Amino acid sequence: MIEERCAWADVVVIGPGLGRHPETDALIRELALKVDRPLVLDADALNALAGQGESLRGRSKGTVLTPHTGELARWTGEKSPAIEARRVEAAREAAQKFGSIVVLKGAPTATAWPDGTVVLNASGNPGMATIGSGDVLTGLLAGMWAQGMRAEEAAAAAVFVHGCAGDEARRILGERSVRASDILRALPGVFLSLEGA
Repeated sequence: MIEERCAWADVVVIGPGLGRHPETDALIRELALKVDRPLVLDADALNALAGQGESLRGRSKGTVLTPHTGELARWTGEKSPAIEARRVEAAREAAQKFGSIVVLKGAPTATAWPDGTVVLNASGNPGMATIGSGDVLTGLLAGMWAQGMRAEEAAAAAVFVHGCAGDEARRILGERSVRASDILRALPGVFLSLEGA
């Protein structure tokens, strides 16, 4: 049933809200390798696949990983502070090693492509470090990819738009009060602004 649903989708997202049960982890590992659709892995999917990232290299439809430094540390074995100190290099190395686009969340977010290209993001603010913010980014990225953007472009654009929405939420509410739902509510206005409407 799950594989049938995945076959219907333009882009499959695995991770947000799944939890860490051994059976769930096993299902995530199986789906990540079987699903023949473009794939975004976030949150608990990243935890379930820690130490097995190189198995994704053979996927033909493209894979985007959206880790923060702690999650990337579990994938690479490098300590989080060391990753933080060399964000660009760490994202690039991970993208090349895993044959996937890597969106290393943080300040600044570094989006790395397997060919070695890294795009740094200038939008966003510390108020976005709130529960659910990464889920909004993952959904935004998957939506842009599903609408026909190349995976690399969708990843970099989603990070930028997400940051702009966070900046708009901060402008209205103040940095300390931003929640993920505020970022989500700011997205339509950001799109209208970027499109010149």
